[in-house]
Amino acid sequence: MIFISFIYTFFCFFLLWNWFFISIKNQKKIIKKSNTFVKKNELYFISVVVPARNESQNILQLLDSLVNQSFEKQSFEVIIIDDNSTDNTAELVKDYILKNKINLKILYADKNFAYSPKKQALTLGITHAQARLIITTDADCVAPPKWLETIWDFYQKTDAKLISSPVTFATNHTFFSHFQAIDFASLVASGAISLSLNMPNMANGANLAYTKEVFDILGGYKNTPQIASGDDEFLLQKIAQKYPQEIYFLADKNAIITTKPSQNWGEFYRQRKRWASKWKYYKDWKTKLLAFFIFLVNLNILAASFLFFLNFISFYFFVGIIFLKIIPEFIFLSIILIFFNHQKSIPFIFLVQMIYPFYVIFFAFAGFGKKYHWKGRDLS
Repeated sequence: MIFISFIYTFFCFFLLWNWFFISIKNQKKIIKKSNTFVKKNELYFISVVVPARNESQNILQLLDSLVNQSFEKQSFEVIIIDDNSTDNTAELVKDYILKNKINLKILYADKNFAYSPKKQALTLGITHAQARLIITTDADCVAPPKWLETIWDFYQKTDAKLISSPVTFATNHTFFSHFQAIDFASLVASGAISLSLNMPNMANGANLAYTKEVFDILGGYKNTPQIASGDDEFLLQKIAQKYPQEIYFLADKNAIITTKPSQNWGEFYRQRKRWASKWKYYKDWKTKLLAFFIFLVNLNILAASFLFFLNFISFYFFVGIIFLKIIPEFIFLSIILIFFNHQKSIPFIFLVQMIYPFYVIFFAFAGFGKKYHWKGRDLS
């Protein structure tokens, strides 16, 4: 038990150390590449591709944030793919096209899909994209004013095949929103660090950039697991396998996309089950080992609590196991939350840590379920 706790303590500080060096590693790669990289006469143009299903309450906020980009309006296009919405999402987009000066168009996904409506919608949007650089986001997101400018500048410096950028949840006064912000920040940071170590295991399609050329060369989502979820992570792994030195995480606050947290526990459960359902499809043994290690660490806390309750271990032994987890974890999470401008979430970390072992164990088993309900559809 104590051995697992010591390993986890080291792991937390290892993550923190590498988090601080992401930008430095990127800069070293840029300098190394600049010696051989001949800058192309790149068309100053970006295609923003957004799949949308039943997003009438959110789509206008996204479009407003895109209109307010510092990037020149004539230098990017926005492609909304309506994924068979049953609300007035499409009507709102069409009305927006008439009232605003932005290169915006709407496409309509086919009603019939083999296994993943989102992958089908994204493929349709990318097929119609005019730019070399594709940036995907979700319809319930809001982009900061320098979002496109920041990603474009980074792309020009690196000629990257894929750029993963940060995503965070908006927070309000409720513990529920802070819980989600803390949980999600840890996932995004872990994915960023793994990518910087050339062991990519996580990305988010709400803030993902890659070239249309690479997408076409690799056949898009072909030969990825035929499940509804995972358009982002499995594409990341596919690109990383062919271009391991040409993928990056952009740790820049100007590139942070903000999305809405789940509004209730039922929605939260369906979302996390959808995410957890991808774990069993990971092919890389290192990713599976990491997932198992996190499961084991949290199981270790529950086991220690149970044994202490039965008087099988001493109070000091129990406290030692707890402290070896919560203190380094608190330091790591605090630093990450500061990056995401979520300082108000920091006081909630200890409360989240009390819940987290139960949360991890529960969704580890929930992820083995093949079906889940998402946006009015039963998917698998």
